[in-house]
Amino acid sequence: KCSGEHFVDGGTIAIPLIRGDVNATSIGTVTRVEGDRLVAFGHPMLNAGVSALPTAVGRIAWILASQEFSQKVGFAVRPLGALINDRQASIVVSESAKAPVIPVALHVEGVPGAPKHDWSFEIAHEHFMTPSFLAMGLGEALQATGAERQDVSWNAHSTVRVRGYGDIHIEDFGVSIGGTPDAKQFMGLQ
Repeated sequence: KCSGEHFVDGGTIAIPLIRGDVNATSIGTVTRVEGDRLVAFGHPMLNAGVSALPTAVGRIAWILASQEFSQKVGFAVRPLGALINDRQASIVVSESAKAPVIPVALHVEGVPGAPKHDWSFEIAHEHFMTPSFLAMGLGEALQATGAERQDVSWNAHSTVRVRGYGDIHIEDFGVSIGGTPDAKQFMGLQ
């Protein structure tokens, strides 16, 4: 059930946490639409309270029905509005709100025959989860670029631009035995 233009009762809502060349999207069901606002999920997403995450009208492509744990596979059809409140009973979305996102550009060198060297995606700006979203996006792009299970050494040169404060340059390096590093290594958790 998808009108394409607006959210509808019983329709699909998508919350793209990462979108672009790498995607990570939460999918759920719209409970009730009233004017510009709606409630969805019937449970919290992150239980983050007042929030600002991008939302989109979604579509379900496939359902894996199971008595133990059913799963839906879906995707975002059209960006629309923002999740403005994430509470125990539901999420609240405003179609007119706009959520901040952080653009990410990644260039990978030194992988002969890689199908893609330049990656571009946006991550949702959420006070506590943005570092995890970034690590997940970088990790997925690196795994897709150097998919073979081989020993990897890496040098990362990053530039963070903060409006009004200039650039921050970060250099890091590491080694991963048996394949590209996972997100925990990029976050310094291992």
